[in-house]
Amino acid sequence: MKKNSLKTILRNIGVLIICLLITYIIFYNFVFELLTRFMSPSVSLYLGMMIFSTAILYIITISVINKRINKIHVSILALLYLGIAIGLSFFKTTSNFSGVNLNPFSIVVDFKNYFNHTLLLVVTNTLLYLPLGVFVKFRIKANNISLLMGFILYILVIETMQYILHRGIFDINDIILNTLGFILGILCCNFAGSLSMKRKAKGYS
Repeated sequence: MKKNSLKTILRNIGVLIICLLITYIIFYNFVFELLTRFMSPSVSLYLGMMIFSTAILYIITISVINKRINKIHVSILALLYLGIAIGLSFFKTTSNFSGVNLNPFSIVVDFKNYFNHTLLLVVTNTLLYLPLGVFVKFRIKANNISLLMGFILYILVIETMQYILHRGIFDINDIILNTLGFILGILCCNFAGSLSMKRKAKGYS
């Protein structure tokens, strides 16, 4: 048993090192350049994204090797993802600035003036919290309205802190798009759950 445990530990360490090297190569050759085209990320955000990417690769690899998904790994991945999402809110740029935008129609003007950039922001802001919506719906036994209210409170706190700490703009459009992404995540989880129940029902029929 001890030999098997030692082999497992050494194997996991080896997999982790390989995943770290692969992540570094991908970030160094592709991701760093891509990110700098759209923002000026801080070193903390770079490191956080690398850690998260390494964790994803590691968990996927270990899951394939073990032929099963560990729920603890999934929870760790969700926490890391939340950390990255918060990091993108506070450390996506090295400069300090703040402001308030309470006009949801300002995005129309942005589309007219900077279509490609605005489209990218809309897509990323919408998709950013979609995975979190899936995870929260899957793990927390609460109705959709309660989950939505909890998320809205969370995103309002994040936007307010951005403004107070001069790390961005309190933007109504960010709140709307992030909330939309969270709702889509909940709906995806509901859809997956209904499909699973239908398959089980057919299997027993």
